[in-house]
Amino acid sequence: MTDLPAETLQTAKRLEIVWYLEDHEPKGGHRGRTKGDFDYQGVVVFDDIRLSDAPPLDETQRQHRKKQDLNREHGMIVDRVFAERSATYERGTVVYADGTEIPYEFEVFDDGTYRYTIDGETFEFGGGV
Repeated sequence: MTDLPAETLQTAKRLEIVWYLEDHEPKGGHRGRTKGDFDYQGVVVFDDIRLSDAPPLDETQRQHRKKQDLNREHGMIVDRVFAERSATYERGTVVYADGTEIPYEFEVFDDGTYRYTIDGETFEFGGGV
């Protein structure tokens, strides 16, 4: 949308997305205004759409959202079982109120950055990361 004039972007009231197979334009033209059946059917998922100048979520916000999602799904954390633990590294399992056990890993690096992984999702913090 960067090729649109600033005035258009500031006054827009609706975003209309037109989609069709490249070699199967709808009978009613590219806007699909037609009566009757389409030659094809399917589902389209639009993911991670932003219509603002706000930057993407930073790592802290992403990690907080992940924690909230896990708490909503499994309840609060009731235990943390360590499989390995040192001053700079920790690996284990987080146990939730519903009994679900989710693996996690936490590592601190020499440059002061650290990485936290839970449920397969990784978050990196510090040092301008």
